[in-house]
Amino acid sequence: MQKQARRMKSKGFINYFGLQRFGTGSVPSAEVGKWIILREWEKAVEVIMDPATAKDPGERRAKVKYKENGNAGIALSRMPPFAKSETAILRELAKGGGHKEAIFSLSNRNMYASSFESLLWNMAATRRIELYGSKEVAAGDLVLLTDARGYTQKRNMGRKNQYLVLPVAMTFVAALREIVMVELM
Repeated sequence: MQKQARRMKSKGFINYFGLQRFGTGSVPSAEVGKWIILREWEKAVEVIMDPATAKDPGERRAKVKYKENGNAGIALSRMPPFAKSETAILRELAKGGGHKEAIFSLSNRNMYASSFESLLWNMAATRRIELYGSKEVAAGDLVLLTDARGYTQKRNMGRKNQYLVLPVAMTFVAALREIVMVELM
C-alpha cells in the first residue's frame, strides 16, 4: 500500500470514475443519460422500457406489453412495484403525459445524466493518455506541484506554462492540498 502511495505521489494517477457511477442495474444508465442530455425524451424512455433490461419475469412481461401496444395503463397494471423508474414512467404516460414529463417524473433522472458525463470523462482521460502518455504534463491536466518540504509551489516550470491554482476538496493523497491546472501557452 505504501509503495502504491509513493508511486501516486511521484507519478500521479488518472482519475477515472468507477463502475458504481454507471449503476448496478440492467438499464444502461449512461445511454439513458445521453438521451436525456440530448433532450431525446422518447429514446430515453425506450431504453428504460426495453424488455431486455428487465431484472424479473414480471417486469419483462410488462415491458413487452408496453412495447407491443404502447398502452401505458395496461403495462402499469402488470409492472412489479419494485421497478420504481418504470412504474413512474408508465404512471406519467398513463395519465396523458408525454415522454419528457415521464422522464421528469423520475427522482433519479440526474443520476442518468451524471452517468453519461462520467463516461465522457473516462473516454477523454483514456484519449489523453493515448495522445500524450502519462509521463508529461499536457494542456488541461490537473497536477499537484510541491517542493521538497511538501509545500505547494506556485512557480513556472521553465517552459511557457501558466498555472491557475484551484483549491479543490480532494480525497486520499491530495487532501488539503491545492490543485494546479496547467495550460501550455
